[in-house]
Amino acid sequence: MKKKSLYIIPAIIILCLALFVGCGEDEAQQEAASPEGLSDTVKVLVMNRSAGSKVCEGLPENYTIEKVSDPADFKARLKSGSFDIAISPTVVAAQVYGEGGRKITSISPTSLGGVYVYGNGVSGWGFTPKTLAKKTVVCLGRDSEEKAIIKKVMLDKGAAFSTVRFDYVDSQKDLITVAKDYGTIVAARQPYAARIAKIDGVNELLDLNEYYYDEESEDIVAEVMVANNKMIENRPNDLPIVISDYKAALEKAGKSKTQLVFYADSDRGAKLMKQFNDAMYSIDSSLMGGKAFNSSYYYKMR
Repeated sequence: MKKKSLYIIPAIIILCLALFVGCGEDEAQQEAASPEGLSDTVKVLVMNRSAGSKVCEGLPENYTIEKVSDPADFKARLKSGSFDIAISPTVVAAQVYGEGGRKITSISPTSLGGVYVYGNGVSGWGFTPKTLAKKTVVCLGRDSEEKAIIKKVMLDKGAAFSTVRFDYVDSQKDLITVAKDYGTIVAARQPYAARIAKIDGVNELLDLNEYYYDEESEDIVAEVMVANNKMIENRPNDLPIVISDYKAALEKAGKSKTQLVFYADSDRGAKLMKQFNDAMYSIDSSLMGGKAFNSSYYYKMR
């Protein structure tokens, strides 16, 4: 009995060691295939007090959030590539794609609709896109998405867009200040559009999303997440984690006047962005950077 035990015990030990090594290899392979953490800090660029900025506040601590107030400064930083992920007005992202050598990729819409025209002391009764002819409209930034959408809506309705004059301000604060002046017409998006709507004497003149939807049967893609192509190429395992983290942050953001969205698990987001970009490009290619879009711009269509 003792001799048999001497043979059996080493055999059991060898078997256990083999099983342990095998399990370790499986766990290592699983960890390599599904990394649980980011390889480095993620730099996020976003417009200050935008719909996306609220969501970004809910991202984990291994994200650094840079909030920019000046639209021109935001576009310059987006073009410079000094970020990993950005939440950008859709038209600005498209312009940077065209003007900046196609160095970014769009991941998903992050907000829809919520683009309005308001007038201080101007009645909204019977106001249509054609009524904007020969008026002056104040927008946030020269590359304003609001201006681009006004152009599309007016041209769709056969209105004289070329007669509209646009003035520009450099911050949301300035836009709100200007909106307090009697007789002023401003274009604004959520969430700060809600603040303008509360100003005494201000009336909603146009819900631009309604007119866009009448033509396209979809909502305006107001903001979009884009990734620096260097992030995609050099940190391929990190992007799925970023997408998952943003989705979780969106769920934590709670109620909002903005239609917050994120299409992490389907190609609906890519289809919405493509439809919006193609629609805007068709009315004026210069609004969208002057270059046609191809499938490589959309992450889900690569």
